Amino acid sequence: MAIDKLVDEEIKKAEDFASLGSVEAMEKHLKCARKIVDGLKDYKSCKDLENKARAIEKEGYFIGLNRSIDKAKEYALKGNDLLMENELRMAKHCAHKVSIEITKEVGEIKRVGYSQALPERIKKARIDASKGDIHNMEKMIGKILKYANYVGGDILENTLFHTEIIRIKGYFNNIDLSFCQAVKALEKGNNYYAKECILRAKKQFEKLGFCEHMDYFNEKLREFKGYNCKAQKIVDTIF
Repeated sequence: MAIDKLVDEEIKKAEDFASLGSVEAMEKHLKCARKIVDGLKDYKSCKDLENKARAIEKEGYFIGLNRSIDKAKEYALKGNDLLMENELRMAKHCAHKVSIEITKEVGEIKRVGYSQALPERIKKARIDASKGDIHNMEKMIGKILKYANYVGGDILENTLFHTEIIRIKGYFNNIDLSFCQAVKALEKGNNYYAKECILRAKKQFEKLGFCEHMDYFNEKLREFKGYNCKAQKIVDTIF
C-alpha cells in the first residue's frame, strides 16, 4: 500500500507538470514512478503504470512542444539567441517523442533569431577588438559568421565586410598592446618578457596574413628599436 501511494504521488506530480508543458519535471517524476515499480514482481502494476505514463507523456510532449516553440519565437524576436536555442532544443526533443516534423518551423525561428542577434554580437566583437582581446574576439566572430551564413543574402555579405574590419582592428590593438608591454618590461629590466611580447606581436601579425599591413608593423618595430640598445638587440635576435 505504501508503495502504491508513492507511485500515485509521482504520477500525480507528473500529470500536473505535463499539463503545464514542463517536460523535464514530468520526465523526472515518471522516471521515479518507473523506478519504484521496477522493483516489483507484479506485471499488472508495471503494465498499468506504462499505460498511465504514455498518456501523460503524450499530453506533456504536445503541450511542451507548443510552449517551447512559442517561447523560442519570443526570444528570437528579442535577439536572445541563447534562450531561443535552449527552447528549440526542448521543442525538438518533444517533437521527436511525438513524431512531429518541425524542421521548417525551427529554421524560420532561427533565421529571425540570428538576424536579430547579429547587431549585439557584432557590438561585442568590436568591444573585444578594442581591447585587443583576440581570443574572445575570434570566438565571437565565429558565432557571428555562423549566424550570418544561416541567414544568408545581403546580411551575410555585410557581415563578412564588418567582421573583417573588426578582426584587423583587434589584431592591430593586440600588437600595440604587446609592444607597450615590451617597453614596460624593459623599464623594469625584464628583457626576457620584453622579447616574449615582441614574439607575440610578430605571431599576431603573421595571423593577419596581409602584406598591405607590413608598413604598420615595421613602423612599430622602428619605434621599439629606438627605445634603447636592449630593444635594438631584441629585435635583431628575432628578425
